[in-house]
Amino acid sequence: MRSKSAVVLILAMSTFAAAQTAGDVLGRIQKKYEGMKNVCADYSQTFHWELANETQVFEGHLCTRNGVQFKIENNDQTIITDGKTIWTMPHGNNQVIIDDASESDGDNPFLKSFLQNYIDNYKSELLPPETIAGAVHYHIRLTARSEDEFNKEVEIWADQKSLLMNRIKQTDQDGNSSTYEVRDVDLNANLSDASFKPVIPEGYEIVDMR
Repeated sequence: MRSKSAVVLILAMSTFAAAQTAGDVLGRIQKKYEGMKNVCADYSQTFHWELANETQVFEGHLCTRNGVQFKIENNDQTIITDGKTIWTMPHGNNQVIIDDASESDGDNPFLKSFLQNYIDNYKSELLPPETIAGAVHYHIRLTARSEDEFNKEVEIWADQKSLLMNRIKQTDQDGNSSTYEVRDVDLNANLSDASFKPVIPEGYEIVDMR
C-alpha cells in the first residue's frame, strides 16, 4: 500500500511540476511581447472547416506598435487600428467599416494582454519540444476550463531562445481550426502614428458602426 501511495504521489507531483513549468513559460512569453515596441511580420493562416473537410490558406502582413496599434493586410481585407478606432476594408467592395477598437480587443491577438485570457481561463500543459525551421521550440497546449470559451484548445510553439511565437493553432468547439505561421519578424520596424491611419480611397462607402 505504501508503495502504491508513493507512486500516486510522484505522479501527482510530476503533473503539478509540468503545469507550473508551462505557466512559467507562458509568463515569460507574455513579458517578452509586452516589451515589444515596433514589430512587423509576415504570416499565413490555414483554416480547416471540419464539417465540410475543406481547408483555406490566407497570406498576410502585420505590423503592431506598442502592443496597441496594429495593421493587418491579407487576401481578403485590410484592418487598421490606432488603439481607439478600428477600420476594416474588405477587398473588392469599395467599403470601409468603422468601429470602436475596444469592441474588438478580445479578437486581437497582438494587444499587450493577448495571452492573459489563456493564462486565466485555460489549463496549460508543456508538451515535448519541437524543432521548427532548425530552432527548438516550446510546445504548450492550453485547454479551456469552461465550455463558454469559443476556442476549446490552443497550441503555442515559441522559440526557446527568442520566446517568439512562430506557430499558434486554435481549435473551436466545432472542431474547426486556424493555424498561424509567423515568419520574417522585424523587431525594429520603422513605424509611427501615421502608419496606423487609413488612407480611404475616394468613392468608398463609409459604414460607421460606432
